[in-house]
Amino acid sequence: MPVSSVDGLVLPRLEPRATAKEGVYLAVRRLILDGDLMPGQRLTESELVGQLGVSKTPVREALLMLQADGLVTLIPHLGASVTYMTLAEYEQLVFARDALEFPLLERSVSNATSADISEARAALAEMDHTMAAGDFKNNRRALRRLHVAQLSSSGLPMVVRIVIDLFRLTHRVGRFCIAPRPDVWAKELRAMKERQSLLERGDSESACRFTLEWHREFAAHVRRLILERDPLTLALFLPRDPEDTSDRLMPDTGDLILNYRPFRLFGAS
Repeated sequence: MPVSSVDGLVLPRLEPRATAKEGVYLAVRRLILDGDLMPGQRLTESELVGQLGVSKTPVREALLMLQADGLVTLIPHLGASVTYMTLAEYEQLVFARDALEFPLLERSVSNATSADISEARAALAEMDHTMAAGDFKNNRRALRRLHVAQLSSSGLPMVVRIVIDLFRLTHRVGRFCIAPRPDVWAKELRAMKERQSLLERGDSESACRFTLEWHREFAAHVRRLILERDPLTLALFLPRDPEDTSDRLMPDTGDLILNYRPFRLFGAS
C-alpha cells in the first residue's frame, strides 16, 4: 500500500500484521503523539477511508479507540478532531509514569547487565547526535530506547510496557515545549546523562529523586509558558481545564510523587 496523506501530511504505512482497525488506530495515534496532527485539526472520516484504503467501519472503530485514549474528540454530526491537552492531564500522566517507573528502577539497578549499560549509553549517544541534527522524532525514539534499557532488568515487562506507553502519551509536550527551545532540549539531555550516571553507581534512590526534580522543573517551565500565553505552547495546551470555572491551574503533583514510594509492592526492600 502506498504512503498516504491527510491535508498533505504523510501517513505512516499500516502495520502489516495489524487488523484494519488496529492499523488505522496506530497510524493516526503516531501522528498525533508526534505532533504532526495539530490539536483542533479535523479528522475527516471520508478522507481517512480514501487515503488509507480501508472501509468506514475500521476508521470509525479506530476513532472511538483514539477517543478512549483522550487523543480525539468526537462530536455528533460534526466529526472528529485532535484534542488539546490540559496541564492537569499532563501532570497526571507524569504522576502515573513516575509512580510505576521508580520501583522498576529500584529493581533494575541491582540486576543491570553490562549489555543494559552499553545499550543505555548508546541511546544517550544517539540522543546527542539527533539533538545536534535537530531531529526531534528520532531523539524521542532514542529517549524511549534509553528508558527501556534502564528498566529492562526489572523482570516486569508488562509494567515496563505500560510505563513506555505513558511516556509516549507525553511526547506532544516535548514537540511543542522542548524541540523549539535548544536550551531546554540540552538541559533534558544533561538530566538524562546524570540519571544514567546515578544508576550506573547503583544509586536508584538518588536517580528517582533527581528524575522527580527534573519533572517538577519542566512542569514549572510549561506552566510559565502557558501563563505567558506562549503561542507554540498554546497550540497544544488549553490554559486551564475546561470543566474548571476558575482561573486556577492544577496544583503541582510533585509532592504526591515524593511521598508515594510503592517499592514494597514490587518486592524491593
